[in-house]
Amino acid sequence: MTPNPDNPAQPPIGPGDLAQPLVSRLLEMAISTPDRPLDRVISKILAPNGHAWLTDALRCPAGLPIPSAPESAFADGSLPLDTLKAIKDRAKPLALSSHDPQTRLAATASYYVAIAAALVHHRTLITSQPAAELVAALADFAEAAPEPWSRLLGQAALNRDSHARPLPAPTPRPQ
Repeated sequence: MTPNPDNPAQPPIGPGDLAQPLVSRLLEMAISTPDRPLDRVISKILAPNGHAWLTDALRCPAGLPIPSAPESAFADGSLPLDTLKAIKDRAKPLALSSHDPQTRLAATASYYVAIAAALVHHRTLITSQPAAELVAALADFAEAAPEPWSRLLGQAALNRDSHARPLPAPTPRPQ
């Protein structure tokens, strides 16, 4: 038996005995998930003025100007696939390496919204991210985001089932 280093007044720790703080910490480590860059975006969206921040961040996604308001450009499918690929390709390195935290957040949001728009409107997967990770990220983002982003991200998460099968064509909206 060894003395309990956390509290010398407690009886020694023997085989099979684990201190409660150690057990709690081990369980916390086992069930926690790594912090994804998207989790910081979600926290920003859930903060005061987060919904307005998201729309502002998508006005010039990854530094690429878009021809109309982001709400319509991404949500209604008016951005060409090449533009969505360019946004995704430019956003990825910014999200990972920009020295400015706000740029990283905006680039991460742009990255996922461009992927979602390509899936929903062009039935094309423009990322090599593993399917399970992508679906989880899109679903989590959809849950936090306001409309029209929530609908777009949610549709992308639901429709993303494999590389081999194309997504069903979007249903036209009544005028």
